[in-house]
Amino acid sequence: DKGFVDSSGTYTNFEQGSLKSTGGKLDVAIDGKGFFEVSTPAGVQLTRAGNFSIDGNGTLVTKDGFPVLMEGANETSPDQRSVRFSGLAQAVISDGGEVFEGEKKLGKISLVQVNNLDALQKVGNNNYSFKSNMTPDLVSIAQPSLKQGFLETSNVNIVNEMTDMIMAQRVFEGTQKAIHAYDAMADKLINVVGSVKG
Repeated sequence: DKGFVDSSGTYTNFEQGSLKSTGGKLDVAIDGKGFFEVSTPAGVQLTRAGNFSIDGNGTLVTKDGFPVLMEGANETSPDQRSVRFSGLAQAVISDGGEVFEGEKKLGKISLVQVNNLDALQKVGNNNYSFKSNMTPDLVSIAQPSLKQGFLETSNVNIVNEMTDMIMAQRVFEGTQKAIHAYDAMADKLINVVGSVKG
């Protein structure tokens, strides 16, 4: 029997967080399931962080400078799927994911759904890649629901987490008292009862 607390593993909660209005023209929140595809030196990765900007080359990038990818065939290289602006007109991202520069449509941001979320692993900076021993199961979301001018916040409910922590602490304290009582009984059994001469 185990006489200590044992963790069976960790997992990531992919439930959507609340949406916060920022007013940023290039801030985009995913309203529902899905991930953006971004191009990194380690390959294509996924993220839900939509605080985008335009770099010095006119490319739409994440806060870490990774190009955001548009929809495209699987054989199309990530470089060909990046969003590039000329700077001649205002950049706009619609709630359906279409990217415009003024009146000109440049393409549509790639939004994918992962059917096997257990295959994802965190790689830092709100990005995810796939575990080497698992096959990606991705489906392109044909009709994404985005919110321009919003960002998704943490899905952690502080009140619930604090309540759970207090309950866990009380259970621990109760168990600790029970152990102390058991130790006192065992000590009495050994030192008092055991010393009684027949």
